[in-house]
Amino acid sequence: MARYRLGTEQALGQADLLNNPDMTLLQALTVYLSVLQHTGGMKPAWFLAGVLVRVAVSMKLHVDGSTLDNISPFDIEMRRRLWWQICLIDSRSEHSQVSAFKISEDMFDTEFPTNTNDADLNPGMSISPVNTEGWTYMTPFLLRCEI
Repeated sequence: MARYRLGTEQALGQADLLNNPDMTLLQALTVYLSVLQHTGGMKPAWFLAGVLVRVAVSMKLHVDGSTLDNISPFDIEMRRRLWWQICLIDSRSEHSQVSAFKISEDMFDTEFPTNTNDADLNPGMSISPVNTEGWTYMTPFLLRCEI
């Protein structure tokens, strides 16, 4: 695990996320931190979660994409899914007693992602996805977000 951790951190550093943020790099860091939190790396994950949140805010992920110009329905949904995953990472932070430094609901207006399966989304979609009644692959994630 230590070898993969070092390689991932080097790759993220070389990608220069702080100076050239983009969705793919932010998604990669998000996945990395999700794993890191579950493999005993809580302290480094807590530090990096602060970077993750700040990069996400600099990319305006805390603002719902439906209020921004020239964003496709697919990109709006991807932004929502990513933002809420970032909120979950932040909420699982080791130093939860430092709540003044955590994301709170009054700091963003990003709506919940749509309760729809990934297979129902595509980059060329011209209308927003519709919430599916009943269980989808997104339902457990949305339940975690609600909690």
